[in-house]
Amino acid sequence: MIDCHCHILPNIDDGSNSMEESIKMAKIAKDKGTKTIISTSHFYDTNMFVTGKKLEESLELFREKLEEHNIDLEILLGNEAYMSPELPKYIEERKVYTLNNSKYLLVELPLLEMPMYTFEVLYELKLMGIIPIMAHPERYTYVMDNPNLVYDFIDKGALIQLNGGSIRGRFGDETQRIANDLLNHNMVHIIGSDGHGYNSRRPVLDKSYSLVKEKLGKDYAEELFSINPKRVLENKNITIKDPIKIEEKTTFIKKISKLLKIG
Repeated sequence: MIDCHCHILPNIDDGSNSMEESIKMAKIAKDKGTKTIISTSHFYDTNMFVTGKKLEESLELFREKLEEHNIDLEILLGNEAYMSPELPKYIEERKVYTLNNSKYLLVELPLLEMPMYTFEVLYELKLMGIIPIMAHPERYTYVMDNPNLVYDFIDKGALIQLNGGSIRGRFGDETQRIANDLLNHNMVHIIGSDGHGYNSRRPVLDKSYSLVKEKLGKDYAEELFSINPKRVLENKNITIKDPIKIEEKTTFIKKISKLLKIG
């Protein structure tokens, strides 16, 4: 398996706190079937985390440590870029890293409210030849309220990355429900760990892979955990299935509200 979303480099962002923890994360990822990890440290336009040359140096040092510990795990460079109207400019200035220097960029949105400029930025990225991969939309409150926003992301040229932990209920029942709905409606293209540590939110994908394989078949699981991620790191095109809009599950309260013309 290939993990396209992981915060494994030490002392870079809110992920691993030490080289020791990063080594432990790498070992368990390898033991659970991951062969390659793209390190996706957070990138904010406030420069609150390590970026640029220091990030590259941290990657090289970590690779050396993995070799010293005989851990055969490939580590590649990327960022999880926070949505900003300045994002296209940061790409042009090479301040933010695409995934393994490809045309694919992992993009994170705020959890609570989607910025008004989101679709405008997605359009600008498309004009630049950049394909945004939207990170864990199943966790966003506005996607929980309107899952078909994900359909709109795809319609505008984006791909979708789901967190493996979401499938297992790691982020709550509602997030798990949305994750499964997206999977069942062809609105997921990659599943990553979003690993942040060794003791919590580990960079493991084996249980999530097994769940997808059991529910939706081996071919789909391979596509999400191996085939599409490999195409990302090789900078190749990804062929996607037509997304299917999710029918609104109208609750009793919503029905009454509509009848009374409330809300």
